[in-house]
This record gives sequence, C-alpha cells and structure tokens, in this order.
Amino acid sequence: EEQKIMVDYWKKDLKWNNIFIFLLATGLRISEALGLTWDKVDLVSKEIQIETIMIEIRGNAQFKPYPKTDAGIRTIYLNQQAVECLEFQKELLEPELNHLNLVFPNSNYNFNGTANLRRRLQKTYNDCGISEYPLHALRHTYATRMVEKGANIKFLQASLGHKNIETTLQIYSSALSEFQRKHAEEINIFD
Repeated sequence: EEQKIMVDYWKKDLKWNNIFIFLLATGLRISEALGLTWDKVDLVSKEIQIETIMIEIRGNAQFKPYPKTDAGIRTIYLNQQAVECLEFQKELLEPELNHLNLVFPNSNYNFNGTANLRRRLQKTYNDCGISEYPLHALRHTYATRMVEKGANIKFLQASLGHKNIETTLQIYSSALSEFQRKHAEEINIFD
C-alpha cells in the first residue's frame, strides 16, 4: 500500500522524482543509478550496462570505473516501467548541456548527490504520511516484489549484482519463505 501511495505521489512531479520510480523498477544501488550514463543505455534492447558508479569523497562526486563487486558489472534487463522512466529522462534532458552524459543529473547537469535524494525521499514520507525508510529500501522493495512474483533466485542474484547467492538468500529469506508457503498451498501436483 505504501509503495502505491509513493509511486502515485512521485508521478505528480516526475522531473524530480523519476529516479525513485526507476530505482524501484530496477533494484539498482543508488550509486549505480547516479553513475549511469546514456552510452550504457539501450532502449531498443531494453537493457542497461552497469560498469561505473558514482561515489562521493568529502562531498565531491565522481565516477568510479567499477561497481561494488565484480558481480556488480552486469547487464540489467528492463521492465516496461524502467523503460518509461528512461524515455522520460531522455526527453527531459538537454544533451548539449549534459557534459557528463548522466541519465539522472542534477539541474546543473552535474552529479546528483545522495543527500539531495534523501531530502526528497524524506519529503515524500512527510507529504504521504508514511514511516521513514532509508533510500536503500527501494532496492529491497524491488527484490521483495520480485520474490513475491516468483522470480528465480539466480535471476535475482544476477539482477542485484550479488557476488554470492548466499547473500541474496540471507537478505530475502523471509520473503522467500512466504513465497514458498503460498505456492505450497496453491500447487497440487496430483491434478
């Protein structure tokens, strides 16, 4: 219910909130989304390449040429919601001003800072009357929804960029248990 309330709220001002819907639709780490450049986006094939991230060192944002782990270098296959977010971003931006070629730049076409995104998310919680969660909760929500929809755990591991499947299993064990319980009740192998 909270997810639906927030998405409806974000859609009222996509210029500033589109990134939140994109994070929820892809499960990317915030550093991966903020470091995403247009040359790594293929809207025809509906995929993105994660090869760089944005890091902040003493308040200075910069590209880091590789994600958190080797498994973080990956192809993400996009659902329709993620494609729509990227199409909106492409229309919103002025390529001649986007000197860093960022998908989600700030209004000056520099890196968006995580502090700015946290403030905007805080505004969402306040305006919607929802309990506060960290920005990373959007990634966990994506993964939990994928488990609820029956996504293969190996797919989820690759999508999230986890090096070991044990990481995926440990973090989402409660969602997996609930999924197993539900399906054990629904599936009758004797039909």
